[in-house]
Amino acid sequence: MEIRILHSILHTSLMPWTFDSGNTKSITEKLKKVGSKEPAFESELIQQLKVLLADYPELLQWLDKQNTQSPNPLRAHLFTTQLPAYTNNSSKFYWQVINKEALRVLNAYCSRSKKWSNKVDVIYHTNLLLKSIKALTQQTVKEIEARGLEELPNEQSDLVHYVLHLLKQELIVLYFDIQELSKHSLDTIISLEDFYLTELNLPLNRMQPLHIALQTEVPADKTPVHLLEQFKLENQEIERIEVALRELVLKTYAILTLRDFRRVVPSNIQNKVNEALGREEKKNPALINPKRESPEYLIQFTDLQELQVVFTMKSNWDSVQHLFGTKETLTSEFNNLSGLRNAIRHSRNVDEITLLKGQAAIKWFNMQLRFC
Repeated sequence: MEIRILHSILHTSLMPWTFDSGNTKSITEKLKKVGSKEPAFESELIQQLKVLLADYPELLQWLDKQNTQSPNPLRAHLFTTQLPAYTNNSSKFYWQVINKEALRVLNAYCSRSKKWSNKVDVIYHTNLLLKSIKALTQQTVKEIEARGLEELPNEQSDLVHYVLHLLKQELIVLYFDIQELSKHSLDTIISLEDFYLTELNLPLNRMQPLHIALQTEVPADKTPVHLLEQFKLENQEIERIEVALRELVLKTYAILTLRDFRRVVPSNIQNKVNEALGREEKKNPALINPKRESPEYLIQFTDLQELQVVFTMKSNWDSVQHLFGTKETLTSEFNNLSGLRNAIRHSRNVDEITLLKGQAAIKWFNMQLRFC
């Protein structure tokens, strides 16, 4: 995977020291067209990037080839950090480009990783992407130092100062997003401290901490905004397991069409999916209609208990028995995971037994799923 747009900010057509900040009318028009609405799907995100990069035909041509055609909603960053605030339209333009392109790269990785058939492919492609992100981060740090811009930018800082620091921080977030998503396949995991010390050759007093990201606008069946702070890690792990289990259903039972979906998923769960789909369709029929027959989209409306039913059906069990052992064991672990999930996401008190059983279930599922 290439990171050409981010690369161009440091090396080619998007270098801030060659940017025409005086063309305020063109910049303002682009920002107005993009607006403040956050994209929900990859196609929307790419369209916003194309608006911003309308004056860069070589990047537009490349961007057209990057659409993975994913039907899934965009995945947010796993980590956040304090980013420098933009102060004018020029700095806002770069904020939009860097922020949106980093999100596109993350989601392109998630989409393409589903097609890698074995662990060797995952390791190869992941390491290649991590190497590219790390190299560009190192080059950005060298450019910052060469220009004497080590101090964090403020309201008086020029565009170059702002963009270099923004690029550095977004690249670091992207690096640790990718590493976290693939940590069970990688042989070596690096900490943020070691990344600064050994890869960037920066002292720890220049390190900006990363924080686990929390969704602020999520579907009703996801984590509420007021999620208890101390359970953020558990919630993140449960969500990742849910996604992995849905992907396992699609892969194990070769669900490629709506007919396949109906063959594998029992009718009562199909009815619940259709009800949820109907609610979503009322909100935005133009977005939902094209995806009504997409198994990758429909499977998102299943919860943990429904996934358990799918796996333990008599007609489905033989295909996953080698992963989960016995139906009794799998049912017990699903119940423990669901108990913790429901307590966290509905802001109920979590007793010690529910927490310990849930944490053990997280470890158990991680162990089984790493061999898929």
